[in-house]
Amino acid sequence: MLEYEKKFLLQRSEYECLKNHKFCKGNAVRQINYYYDTEDFDYDYKGITCRIREKNGQFVATVKEHKTGGSDCSIERSRFVNNEADTVLFRGMGVTFQGKLVTDRIVTEPVNGVKVMLDHNIYLETEDFELEIEYEPDKEHEATEVEGILARHLGFDPKTHGIGFLWDKIGRVSNKSHRFFSHYRELKAIRR
Repeated sequence: MLEYEKKFLLQRSEYECLKNHKFCKGNAVRQINYYYDTEDFDYDYKGITCRIREKNGQFVATVKEHKTGGSDCSIERSRFVNNEADTVLFRGMGVTFQGKLVTDRIVTEPVNGVKVMLDHNIYLETEDFELEIEYEPDKEHEATEVEGILARHLGFDPKTHGIGFLWDKIGRVSNKSHRFFSHYRELKAIRR
């Protein structure tokens, strides 16, 4: 399955602004990502995520290969599993459990085929805030329009800052798993 998305890290104040005004009627859900990799983080370095996601009492194991281009997209292979330790999808990959990331997510779908997620992520003694716009391949124009609406709500004029203002303001953001593993490596280095 292909997944197209735009991701932006937010400051806490930006997150609170969107949460309280644009996402107050969204669907809230908690999800937990259990991350697996080799001891040397070989898969993270290759842009591959091995995770089991717990959401609404169900567990889904996924191997996700992240691609970048004009729009970020990724290729996923997933299957339902019994629990966070059911690593049948990762068999033969030499991975072990490395830790978890908890996301409190609010989801809206302002346009058919375009979902907007507002995330508060907690992992490894830290937290971050993220805005994600996920869209079908033929909905990139609509996703960019949604980005402009959110930009204006945060006080930025897309005409002044240009289309794709959030990318100009914040820059492309690494995915959750890469941020998790980068922080994990930093903590390991400090504790040595």
